[in-house]
Amino acid sequence: IIQVIPEAEMITNVSDIMVKKHSFDKSYFVSIENRDKWSGKEAYPSKGVLKYFTDGSRIDNRAGFGVYGPGAKLSVPLGKHATVFQAEVMAIESCARWLILTKPK
Repeated sequence: IIQVIPEAEMITNVSDIMVKKHSFDKSYFVSIENRDKWSGKEAYPSKGVLKYFTDGSRIDNRAGFGVYGPGAKLSVPLGKHATVFQAEVMAIESCARWLILTKPK
């Protein structure tokens, strides 16, 4: 996963302003369940589903992001100029790039 970071554009951006872009050809889906469903046994994904966690944060003028899941355990500092938004996007982008490159099963 660390190999995808140099390709990520978000690190070198001087601003976190983004131009709106529509993408209608997605090969994935996002499922956001309600709190009741996540409170019991149903919180665990179905067999064969891969679950990854991403996070970006900024504390004491230092930002960074992390990715955790099957085959991925990463914590990356981004320095003092990155915003929380940039850190969050870097986490998601790095995870997505890694999944595309490695095609885990």
